[in-house]
Amino acid sequence: MFQQIRMAKEKGFTGDACPECGQFTMVRNGTCTKCVTCGSTTGCS
Repeated sequence: MFQQIRMAKEKGFTGDACPECGQFTMVRNGTCTKCVTCGSTTGCS
């Protein structure tokens, strides 16, 4: 799992897992984060 987080950060992602789909493709979206894979956000619209 640590390798997945490291690889995600190297690609410009935050390194956090998406709460919806579990992918490590979360990016900053203002004060929240958004999943590039499924479009889920951490509370922002």
